[in-house]
Amino acid sequence: MLYKGCSSSLFRQSGAGITCICLLYMLSCTVKDSSPKNFQLQDSAKTTIKNLLKRAYFYQEKHADSVLYFADSSQNLARSLKDTNGIISASYVKAHALSNSGKFEKAIDEVKKAIQLTEQSGNKDQYLPVLYTMGGIYAQMDIIDSATFYFLEAYKNIDSSTRITDIAALTNSLGFMMGAQGNKRLAARYLGESLHAVEQLKDTVKILYTLKNLISYFPLENSGDSLRRHEHMSKFLHIFNQTPSTVLNAVIYGSAGFCYEQLEQPDSALFFYRRAIKASSIDGNILFQKDHLYNIAEIYMSRGQYDSALHFMTISAQQDDGETPLGTQYRYFSIMSRLYEKQQQWTKSISALKKAVTLIA
Repeated sequence: MLYKGCSSSLFRQSGAGITCICLLYMLSCTVKDSSPKNFQLQDSAKTTIKNLLKRAYFYQEKHADSVLYFADSSQNLARSLKDTNGIISASYVKAHALSNSGKFEKAIDEVKKAIQLTEQSGNKDQYLPVLYTMGGIYAQMDIIDSATFYFLEAYKNIDSSTRITDIAALTNSLGFMMGAQGNKRLAARYLGESLHAVEQLKDTVKILYTLKNLISYFPLENSGDSLRRHEHMSKFLHIFNQTPSTVLNAVIYGSAGFCYEQLEQPDSALFFYRRAIKASSIDGNILFQKDHLYNIAEIYMSRGQYDSALHFMTISAQQDDGETPLGTQYRYFSIMSRLYEKQQQWTKSISALKKAVTLIA
């Protein structure tokens, strides 16, 4: 569930989406050890707080009202026992439910209270998750500057006691924020740290996601950059080919397709782009399907198989849900213009190009 989200739009996952996933991950870690540290409570009360938070987390993808109900119950019990850590931990869960419901201001207010309580208690262990949670909310709102600020503040609180899981999540989010701002060098630095962390965890899926992200934002500015990026892609494919299909999904299949395409193995690229389309159709993710259809069309164009390329572009047009982002629309008309040009249909080529230009004007 961690790290969902280069030249190919396959890797252009919004910082908001990716950070939302990372926020979920941080919440799950918090719930697992939400019981107070260095504060003695009766075992029954301690267990009740923890169980209420677990129940809230169980509903986090299903029913926001249920999340808030159980988180509030946990927080109220924690307040009655003056359990500062329990109060703060419940705030994370409540903030996530509120932000997922689009109630961003209320979510921010909830985290502000947690920040204030953390400062008053002087509990350094809570600074990183509190600041990270605030950054995640701003990322969901696409307020990149604020998200980056809070992620960097959280990063400053990493020390020898910080869990590897938290380092992995935070540095992954920072990498995405830096990449979203066009700073690929810093993006690669933080994503490299995230990769080091997930490799210590020996979690194959997280390693694949992190490698995907690193390939996405790896800079190609200095001599040797292309070789290092090539090495990351080869590493991704080596791990990918040893991973059971039961744990793979559309994002990973699409990433494999991209790597094979970059490594000039178009047949393998086509195979895994098709696998990604099939997996995306199950999830109902039309945007991913369109991206992969475009990737397939471009491969057929490069081979001179224009009828096949047009076939996949036509399928993508039929899947328009009326909410296609401008960037995706621009890519569609750009490809169609090139395709018509290859077929010497000059009028259609110019018309498609004009539509593409209009979208970015």
